[in-house]
Amino acid sequence: VIWKTQPTMDNGVTLFINSEKSVISRKVYGFELDRSLYISPNHWFRSWYHSVLDNPIIDVERSGETKSYKAISLEGEERKRIANAYKMSFIFKLLCGFAPRHFLKLEPHGI
Repeated sequence: VIWKTQPTMDNGVTLFINSEKSVISRKVYGFELDRSLYISPNHWFRSWYHSVLDNPIIDVERSGETKSYKAISLEGEERKRIANAYKMSFIFKLLCGFAPRHFLKLEPHGI
């Protein structure tokens, strides 16, 4: 169900991640709060997330525009603030297998 709905979801962003041998593209939900953009691997299938941690400079297509960003893993108070603001319904959590929640903040890079 998630795989089927991701390409058409509102607020979807496409990530272009440099891996060892190629560029991986993934469509994920982009959560905006206080003029900052966040993404999260909300399910267990998250190899793209680990690729971003290894190579945090990524290109992101959003609203038809592609820009370069640096992905920063959130911890502490900022992570708590985003987790509280980025609510997931019980059904969505169930579909995602109650995966642990991680967040990445996307900061413009090279501007």
